[in-house]
Amino acid sequence: MKYKIVKEDGKYAIFDESGNRISEWFDWIYPDGLVEGKSDYYIACNGNAFSGNTCAVYHKNGKKVSEDFPEEYLGCAQITFNDNFGIVEVVSIFDTDLITTIDFNPVYPFKEEIIDYTKLLNI
Repeated sequence: MKYKIVKEDGKYAIFDESGNRISEWFDWIYPDGLVEGKSDYYIACNGNAFSGNTCAVYHKNGKKVSEDFPEEYLGCAQITFNDNFGIVEVVSIFDTDLITTIDFNPVYPFKEEIIDYTKLLNI
């Protein structure tokens, strides 16, 4: 496994195989996606019993890429990330009905640099 979830003082974070922490500390992190080796994204949640947990989608670089959503969307569900289209599909494990989709902004680490040919090159 390239990544693992570690619990410390009641909080969870993701660490890489070298022992470097790559996420903030959260109340809960789902193993779907990044930790399972199926995506560059993961879902993490914070909150408490009084206010309810809110979750969001995060990239492995730590960037939050979605709006907050209630954790109740994720209960008893199979979570599948589509990195190219920027969606998470949440499907019930009991009757395979789509519960919801969660949109996120994909991170493209290898954007092509735009070159302005009207400017002189600095050699």
